[in-house]
Amino acid sequence: MAGQLIARGKDKWLVRIFMGLNENGKRKYHSKMIHGNKKAAQKYLNAVLQEKDLGTFKEPSNITVDEYLTSWMETSAKQRLRPRTYVIYEDYLRIYIRPAIGKIKMDKLTPLHIQSTIR
Repeated sequence: MAGQLIARGKDKWLVRIFMGLNENGKRKYHSKMIHGNKKAAQKYLNAVLQEKDLGTFKEPSNITVDEYLTSWMETSAKQRLRPRTYVIYEDYLRIYIRPAIGKIKMDKLTPLHIQSTIR
């Protein structure tokens, strides 16, 4: 079973979708509470299952753009860039990117947010 609908009261449905196993072999689920009728919950379940099958489903995340950029700079960019280039990247991020979109959650980031940093 890939997904299920669980009634949680009047017009409240828990949509639970099996996402696979994590690195420790423990089952991972995507869960979302839908407020509305069963048809709305079924529509959400079908949409997520389709995205999962296509490989385009992205689990909501609490990480911000700022946290992501910090992690990316340390784990990826630092090893690939010359020291001076790394400093320039840090300056650009500090001056332009972090103040404009640093507090936005990654799953809420849109192309319009990114375009707003270009002036």
